[in-house]
Amino acid sequence: MNRTRPARSKTGCSSCRRRKVRCDETKPICNACTRLSLTCSYEPNRTNSSETLRYRPRIAPEAKLKQKPLKENTRGNVEPSCSGNGPDNSTVPHHSPVQASPGGPPPQHGAEPKVVPEPGMVNTNTISQLDVYEAQTQLNPGYIPAFFDLNMNFDLLGEEWLSPHTPGNPMLSSESESEPCQVEIPGPVSSNQDATVVIRPDDHRLIQHFLNVMTGFSKIRSTGEENLYSHIFSNMALFYAPLFNTILAWTALHLGQTRPEPDLVRKAEERYSLAITMLHRDQTVAINFERSIVTIWFALQFELLAARDISGYCQHLEFIADLVDAHRRHLKAGGEATPLGYVGSRMLVWLGAYDARGAWIGGTGRLLENLESFCAEYNFIDAAFPNLPASTEDLKPSLRLSLELDFLDSRIVHLHRRTGPAPVAMWSNVQSGLITLRERFDRDPSVAPIISYINEPSRALAGQITTKCFNCLLLLAAYYGVVINYHRKVPAPISVSVPNKLKPAELAAIYIVRLASLVGRLRPPSPQNIWPRLLFLAGIETTDVVYQDWVVKTLMEAEIWGANFRRTRLLLEQVIKIQSTKGVRVDYLDVMKQHSGIFIV
Repeated sequence: MNRTRPARSKTGCSSCRRRKVRCDETKPICNACTRLSLTCSYEPNRTNSSETLRYRPRIAPEAKLKQKPLKENTRGNVEPSCSGNGPDNSTVPHHSPVQASPGGPPPQHGAEPKVVPEPGMVNTNTISQLDVYEAQTQLNPGYIPAFFDLNMNFDLLGEEWLSPHTPGNPMLSSESESEPCQVEIPGPVSSNQDATVVIRPDDHRLIQHFLNVMTGFSKIRSTGEENLYSHIFSNMALFYAPLFNTILAWTALHLGQTRPEPDLVRKAEERYSLAITMLHRDQTVAINFERSIVTIWFALQFELLAARDISGYCQHLEFIADLVDAHRRHLKAGGEATPLGYVGSRMLVWLGAYDARGAWIGGTGRLLENLESFCAEYNFIDAAFPNLPASTEDLKPSLRLSLELDFLDSRIVHLHRRTGPAPVAMWSNVQSGLITLRERFDRDPSVAPIISYINEPSRALAGQITTKCFNCLLLLAAYYGVVINYHRKVPAPISVSVPNKLKPAELAAIYIVRLASLVGRLRPPSPQNIWPRLLFLAGIETTDVVYQDWVVKTLMEAEIWGANFRRTRLLLEQVIKIQSTKGVRVDYLDVMKQHSGIFIV
């Protein structure tokens, strides 16, 4: 297979030439350097520059892996140390690494929608569903590369692409498994262990599973071609050991759960504990602020996939709450702090959503409180998206709206948990905030067809779901989720005093089901298309048996993506059973305590 490689810029900035990517030559700072927070400078073209820097973890095609000597005219190159020896004493500038070619999600396809899928049709062959999903992401699994290069499109490779006995790669023998390959991390670190990302032979399978499957767990995107998780792996994880190990621990846990392979699950737990220890031991957390945020995001993915108690989940949110508060205070005092890039800012918004989710089952909600103060003093979302292509403009309002929804959701749970009765004005303000958001949805021309569809479902809304449309669907469903929480938690005396101007909770639940079913019909199977918490809220709120059965079926079919989907489905069935028997609405947290134990939905 012929592979098109990006041409190296001859007249662009030094950073783009160094990374071998095309430079748009925008001055004083090109768009690529702006996006990756790199130092941008224009210098005369030098074909044999002594400052050339390539982050290229490479596995040599010899029977015995060994470290290659660095050429005299490329002393800035970073080569792996596969023999355990350290690198030479060359000074390595602290730059962001190469941006990998985005693999993108599986291609979207059009389909003719129905109002609600048949509730009785349940696909129990979940393993084959995962295999189908993996096949969609492996366009040419037979291609075997000779080395590990960040400029390559990893999503084209099969999971066994570096197996010593794989046909097409006879140069690698079993002897190469005796020593791991190490990638030196540029920049300050806290210890020698944290300074090195070690890619072991067993990691090759995990890396491919992450890039072929786990990248599909990413939610809100900026463009249809964006593959944020692949970008994080290539540009951040390979150069920060806590993040690298957290990602592979999460990947190994998923692989171990779905195959199943109990020993792989055990190794995933061990690797996860090591990664979190490394993160907490990092003495350069201020410099690695963004990397720490991303590491905690994947740590929470691990906690959700493990479907266990909430202690680790809440501890991670407290850790980020402390980091955000320290960062905010430092900036307020006039200090210089590492700014957030577009990856970190997006992850911080997503972590806010997880903090709201955690508050419902006993979390403190401190992260959202600190984020609210941080946003009031510093617009980190706008600051993270300077001079980017126009397509990303759709992402900024989505992130802002997501935060606003989480703020309102967090206020509802805190009002509910007050020791004394909350003032009527506070509940009224929450309802006013939800009404304002609904009016903004109504005024958005891109949302109007969606609202018309959920009011009167028809076959007219067919075809592809664009990235912007998907974001709107997800945020609109999240809005109705907050409406359900409001109705479930507002005290009866307050509901009498404050005229209700919101949609009824039953109708909000139906809208969520219709939105989710639309996504499920018009997009190929993917964990990105399953919204477990929103479906759970809809399932416990609606009294329509057809909608309840559809939610249960959808969660059952999604169990291939992780054990947490099964646990959520079992809890949903228990709540539906209790509510149907007693004829009253129950608190799902009480049902958790009595039947399944506390966990994050």
